[in-house]
Amino acid sequence: MEVMNTENNSENIECAIDSTGFKITIRGDYLGNKWNRRRKGWMKLHVIVGINNIRALTFSITDEHIHDSREALNLVNRIRDKISKLYGDKAYDSRSIYNSLNGKAIIPTRKNSSTLSRGSPYRARITREIRRTSESEWKNNNNYGKRWIVEIYFSILKKGYGRNHKGKET
Repeated sequence: MEVMNTENNSENIECAIDSTGFKITIRGDYLGNKWNRRRKGWMKLHVIVGINNIRALTFSITDEHIHDSREALNLVNRIRDKISKLYGDKAYDSRSIYNSLNGKAIIPTRKNSSTLSRGSPYRARITREIRRTSESEWKNNNNYGKRWIVEIYFSILKKGYGRNHKGKET
């Protein structure tokens, strides 16, 4: 996996954020259920990918219990000055992410979102735009389809390395 060096790069980058999971064991669920074995869990890869070059700008690996929006804030804080736009799905609908990016987040809000500021004027603005038109029209107007670049990144990654990863003990 190639990670883009953003140290000396002062340009603004359009990027997308998402996460995916990897099993830690190759054992199937059948054997675990049959023999009453404790579930091993899975690893979660959180990544921000550059839209233009499909390279990871920053990433982190956590266990399955860390929510996407919580880890996203850590990733965003690493490269905040480099981001011109950040595309994400509704899992990243969080006041802290909208505020951290100062209106650079292209993330649809949940259906029950308030149109009042209540901690994030950026989030409220997007909610009002979606309610005024429709979510699909908002997505078209904001080029939300660019978010799929991160899905392409995961597809390439999983085809290259497989869905199951087993750590070797040394």
